[in-house]
Amino acid sequence: MRVYLHVLLVVLGLAACVALEVAAFAASASDADIGPFLVIAAPWGPTAEAVVVAAGGQFVGPSRAPLSILATDVTVPALRAAGAWDVLDAQALANLCGLEIDL
Repeated sequence: MRVYLHVLLVVLGLAACVALEVAAFAASASDADIGPFLVIAAPWGPTAEAVVVAAGGQFVGPSRAPLSILATDVTVPALRAAGAWDVLDAQALANLCGLEIDL
């Protein structure tokens, strides 16, 4: 019985991870905009700052998180080609902050 509980918890954890990835993909930025974007970098790849520099964009704000950065003046395809794990647009940023705006 205990083994089944552990297996169930692992399966539920994996399902939650997949659901979060699908939600992040659904909230991904469109290719036509130039920012602002939340650029998310993989922990094992180039830093978020390096991705924005390689894509030719500009940083927004004075502080940076370890795996993400706010960027502008760059397109989504350029960021993804430079190694971004995911790129979220302004609407997704507003949703993360709990704001309800229509862009």
